Amino acid sequence: MKWISDFGQLFYPNVCAACGNNLLTGESALCISCQVALPRTRYWARKNNDLEKLLWGRVDLQVADAFLLMPKKGVVQHLIHELKYKGNQELGVQLGRLFGKEMAIHQRLHDVDILLPVPLHPHKQRIRGYNQCELIAEGMNEWLKTSLETETL
Repeated sequence: MKWISDFGQLFYPNVCAACGNNLLTGESALCISCQVALPRTRYWARKNNDLEKLLWGRVDLQVADAFLLMPKKGVVQHLIHELKYKGNQELGVQLGRLFGKEMAIHQRLHDVDILLPVPLHPHKQRIRGYNQCELIAEGMNEWLKTSLETETL
């Protein structure tokens, strides 16, 4: 069976969405090198981080976190483009897995009750065929094992 998969790789190679190198067995959407190199915010490590300060007075929250920094023309902007416009749905799930793992490991973020992916406008959803936020939330939930509400917002 593996030879069929290997043969298919000749015509449809499974490549890293960030660097374009061939993915190894066990890698999904991003190679290990690119996963490690992603520019993480590390907001989970800081109380009163920049995101929390931005949201003060706007919403009642205990903790706010963002997974990655997104400088213009950087790798994260490229990955978001791949996810939203190139149909790379597995990338969304994989990014969610990476974020979910960090959230599950760090004490400050362990009390997540619910994941609420931001809905897409119905017209955009029909055109794209999927909601990228739901894909990220699905990946996160593999680690967080919490309630995933896709119809609440």
